[in-house]
Amino acid sequence: MTSHFAAHTEAYDIRVKQFKQGEKCTFEDDPTVPEKRAVFWLGDMNWRVDGVSSAEEMAKKLSQVTDESSRVDYDQLAETYDQLKKALRLGNWVDGFKEEPITFQPTYKHLVGIGTYNLKRIPSWTDRILYKGHSITSNRYTSYRRLTLSDHYPVLAEFTLNSIPRPPALESKRWSVVFEPLIAWNSSIPLFSRFTFNDDFWKKNGSYMDWIGLYPQDIQAIQKPITYIYLLTCYEDLKKPTVMVAEFSQIPAGKYRERSLPQ
Repeated sequence: MTSHFAAHTEAYDIRVKQFKQGEKCTFEDDPTVPEKRAVFWLGDMNWRVDGVSSAEEMAKKLSQVTDESSRVDYDQLAETYDQLKKALRLGNWVDGFKEEPITFQPTYKHLVGIGTYNLKRIPSWTDRILYKGHSITSNRYTSYRRLTLSDHYPVLAEFTLNSIPRPPALESKRWSVVFEPLIAWNSSIPLFSRFTFNDDFWKKNGSYMDWIGLYPQDIQAIQKPITYIYLLTCYEDLKKPTVMVAEFSQIPAGKYRERSLPQ
């Protein structure tokens, strides 16, 4: 999941609100078993350094961290001045999410192409990666300082998922979706596929990862559709609200077959 929160130091309360609202987007298909989910939340969250008088003061504090063995000092500085750490202390935190210790310099704001801090802004750790779930091992959490095409340094993290179970596959007889026959169409316009769910199936058992694939008439490998779209991008037929429409664009002429796959 990615987020881009409100900017500027004084927008702390707005960011807290956005942070809490983001909890609704973590796709908890079954809230009774959250430990079976692995969720990664990253982006320019715009949390700023607070409690220092100027960018020059923060730059001076950062300059005191000079060698590799002292990298932990970045996390100490973050614990003292970073607004996301402040949100955690004050209870303005989304339950279950964790962040690894910060062992890198603030990622914002830099002079593009140069990489030194632009002291019009207080250097801050605006770009973050959070995660939650059991059986997740964090291998690395750092920033990449050689890339200077932006005024942000990118951050990267590496995780190992040890035992996140996949939901059981649904038997085909329980996958209650009916596709209407494809009709001939001109390849210069999108191909429209119409289908219906029986017994309100998708609302009860669907997932945000469900997709509809388009295959050649002689399907060779179910894992290799010619193209696919996520079900969430489909829309209802205005004349028949129970009928859903999938739209495939830029499809060459040929004979095709549709198939829906639960995830």
